[in-house]
This record gives sequence, C-alpha cells and structure tokens, in this order.
Amino acid sequence: MNEAFLFFAWKFRLFSNFPLHTISGETIEIVKPGELNTDAGPDFFNARVKIGDTLWAGNIEMHLKASDWLKHGHQKNNAYHNIILHVVYEADITIPDMNFSVFELRHFLDKGLWDKYRKMHDNESWIPCAAHLGDVDPITLFSAIDRMLLEKLEIKTAAWKARLQMQTGNWEALLYQQLASNFGFKINSTPFQLLTQDLPYHLLMRYRENTFAIEALVFGQSGLLQLAKEKDAYTDALLKEYKHLARKHHLKPIDAHLWKFLRMRPMNFPSIRLAQFADLIVQSNHLFSRMLHCNTLLEFENLFDLHVSDYWNAHFVLGKKSKNIIKKMGINSIHNILINSILPFVFFYGKQKNEEHYCHLALDILKEMPAEKNQVINKWVQAGVKPENAHDSQGLLFLKENFCFQKKCLSCGIGKNILRN
Repeated sequence: MNEAFLFFAWKFRLFSNFPLHTISGETIEIVKPGELNTDAGPDFFNARVKIGDTLWAGNIEMHLKASDWLKHGHQKNNAYHNIILHVVYEADITIPDMNFSVFELRHFLDKGLWDKYRKMHDNESWIPCAAHLGDVDPITLFSAIDRMLLEKLEIKTAAWKARLQMQTGNWEALLYQQLASNFGFKINSTPFQLLTQDLPYHLLMRYRENTFAIEALVFGQSGLLQLAKEKDAYTDALLKEYKHLARKHHLKPIDAHLWKFLRMRPMNFPSIRLAQFADLIVQSNHLFSRMLHCNTLLEFENLFDLHVSDYWNAHFVLGKKSKNIIKKMGINSIHNILINSILPFVFFYGKQKNEEHYCHLALDILKEMPAEKNQVINKWVQAGVKPENAHDSQGLLFLKENFCFQKKCLSCGIGKNILRN
C-alpha cells in the first residue's frame, strides 16, 4: 500500500463497504473530497465532510498509519492543527489530545482495486497498462493525450520564460538559441547550444548581410574550420576571416570533437546543418515577426526554405569536394523544427501576451502535420494506439517518458480510467 493510492481512492471515493464511519463509530458522508495539495501542508484542501450530524469544511491529512502523524511532527506544526479529518490506512495508535476524527480506510477499500493497481505498477510491460488499453474508449484515450501535449507545452514554455528574462525580453535572441539547439537535432544538440552561447545573436545581426562573414563566424566558432583535415581556397579564406573577427570580438571556438558524424547520412552531417543555420541567420531579418504572421502549415514550412552557399552544394565537409547536390532542408527536418521549436514558440508567445489565438493556431497546425515516426510511436501503434497527427504523437511521446516510464498511473487519465472501471 502507498499514499498515492490512498489519495486516488479518496479523491474518487472508491470504497466497497458502506456506510462509512470513523474509528469511534460516527458515520461519514464525503460531500467534497477536496483538492489535492502538491506543496507543504495538509494533503487535501477545501474538503467538505459530514461526520455524524455535523458538516465540516476544511483540510484533510492522509497517512498509511496513524502513527505517521507523530513521525512527521505534525503535532508541532500549526498548519495541521485545524484539520477536519485524519484519513489513514491503518489506525495503529490513538493520538491523544487531537480534536479531529480518524477514518481507517482498510475496512472500506476494494481489495480488488489495489490488486489491479499493483499488477499494473509491478508488471514489466512496455507500458504498465498495455493489457488494458483495449478497454479504454477512444474519447477518454485521446482526451488524456491532449492533456499530455498541453502539459508538455506548459513545461517547455515555463523554461523559456526564465530564459526570456535572462535575454532581457529579447524574443529574437531566445528564438535564435532554441532554433540552434533544434538544428543539431538530438545527436548534435549540445554543441549547437554551446556555439550559440559564445556567439550571441546581436553579434551575428551586425554581419547578417554578409554571408561570407556569417559562415566564417559559424564554422570558426564550431571548431570544425580549424580541424579540417583538407584545406582549399574557401576554407583558408574562411579561417582568415574568422581569425580577424575572433580577435575583434574576443571569440573562442568550442571543442570540434563534440560534433558527431558517425553513422549519419551525409545530408545530416553537422557541417551541412551549420551551413543551413548560417543561411537562416542571413535570412533571419524579421524572422520572429514573419513567424507570427504565418497562418497555414505551408507558410510555416516556407520559413525554412533555406539555400546553402554555392560552396556547400559541392561539399559535405570542409575541404573535401563531392558531387554537386542542392543541399536543401528536407520536409521531415522542417517538420521536426516546427514541432519542437516554432509551434511551441508560437504557443509560448500567445501565453505570454494573453493572445489565445496564437495558442490555438499552434495546436491546429500540429493537427495538420503527420504523426512522427520513431521507435516509441511504433510501439504505441503496436499497443493499439495510433496517432492521427503530430498533435497526438507529441502527447504520446510525453506520456511515455513522463508517466508510463515512471509508472505514474494514478496521475494519468488513462490509468485512472482503467482503475476506476
């Protein structure tokens, strides 16, 4: 038995024996179970409970054992002196001089409910409720997935709020940092982040009309320019330009060995991503405002109609020539950036500015985009849950990582539905 299960049973009044009564024999009627408190203080606020003939309104504390009250030192804490009911699984002791009733849950809980929860929690399936997913109706299932997406966006935008303050309210600089992190995708996200920390947005904006200077700054700061095994005229010129700019602006490159090329398709090499990122900076004049004026998926996609410089159409890495191939960003990569950066950013802007139409727009565009394809989503499909769009797949990815993996079934709409039914 654990307290999380007791909270769940109390909140949804999942009892099997009636009438309910305190350990002293007074009847109990739960008019309102209260609101679960996730901070310090009693476990449920604003409850209403009728004990005997008296209707009480106030807070409730819950424990596995009555003696936990003393173990936790509640008798010395004024926050607990005015509770209306002490709910325990086992009343192992009687606490003297306490002016509240005690409700012992073990005589009223459905043992089958606990057994069902324990089997879900303890099994080794990919997700704890895999065996029961077929019993959940689609409306309940996708409503829970919707909530997961919103929770993911709230968490992400809360972190951005702090970073926006660090940027003194500069939305363009914050967008630049987030896009850089996304351009590295998962495998090269860290070096991209480090690069932007030492290469501030305001400095790049001074040179954004000079493609050559931007490439010199980006590749010089990446460390790849200095580490190039083969040199050519363009590489030498870039290095010369970077050394000049580095002295002028006191720049120091990151460790080039942080970049990962192994087992990657050439089109996804970090050198190509850096070249595309350089073009994004060149085109980034009013990128933030252009983003806010997008209303359709196509308009958002066109934000990343990037063209690398001519040198990169004939190279995959610095100094080594290849076949001439137009290195445009593919639609899957564009969608990845829209899903993980642009649309959450639009949502974030709407929240910060109290302009809800931006929040709705971001969610609507996610519903127009195809569901992501990866190992996690494939396993959801095998379990019988097929996302219809990116809105659904994002919710499922968050659900797996933050609830299923941690076995937080009692905090999940799907898990609660399975147990309550």
